[in-house]
Amino acid sequence: MILKTGLEGLFTVHFATRDERQRLALDFVKGHRMHYPRRVSRIKKIRKQGFRARMKTSAGQKIINRQRRRGRSINVR
Repeated sequence: MILKTGLEGLFTVHFATRDERQRLALDFVKGHRMHYPRRVSRIKKIRKQGFRARMKTSAGQKIINRQRRRGRSINVR
């Protein structure tokens, strides 16, 4: 929980998580910009979300069949 005090732009932090404290500390830095999150490699994405990964499980097969019923083309890499 973050409480705003009457002081111009200053915050007191009570019961804040570590992430909230870090975010607050970074927000005070003038001109701070968030970096672009690191992209997952294509091979990892295919292994996790690809056609063969879907066909391994019954839930994944249901997804593929649902897409086929809708008339979607199933991309195979």
